[in-house]
This record gives sequence, structure tokens and C-alpha cells, in this order.
Amino acid sequence: MAVNTVGVTHRFYEARGLGGAEDFQMFRPSIATVLVALLALSACANTMRGMARDAKETGQAMDSSGHAVLKAGASGNKAAN
Repeated sequence: MAVNTVGVTHRFYEARGLGGAEDFQMFRPSIATVLVALLALSACANTMRGMARDAKETGQAMDSSGHAVLKAGASGNKAAN
């Protein structure tokens, strides 16, 4: 014998004045809004981590190229002087 738990739960809350069908229908968009907000925040966190990694790699590349230029100038390269 199957029990309709949704109906039982709904009647439980209605009997205690904790919300009817109108309150439940207003609750659904709230859940959707919270889920969309969480998704957006997690996407922002991934973007910030990616930007930090890119900035670090750019700094390392600039440092490496700066050392290459200084090394060429120190070895007597006329183009670097």
C-alpha cells in the first residue's frame, strides 16, 4: 500500500497554519533564485582563480624575458647596448 507523502506533508503544515499552497508556490522561485546565485558565485570563484594564475604566469614570463635581455647585454651584444 503506497502512501502519498506529499499530501500528508501538505496537510500537516496546513493544519498548523504554517503555509498553504500559495506559500509553497512562492517558495519555489526562492529556491531557484538561491541556486542561480550559488552557481554564479562559484563561476566567479573559478574566474578569479584563473585570473590569479594568469597574472602569476605573466609575471614569470616577464621576469624570464628581462633576465634574457640583461644576459644578452652583459655578454657584449651591441644590439643590447
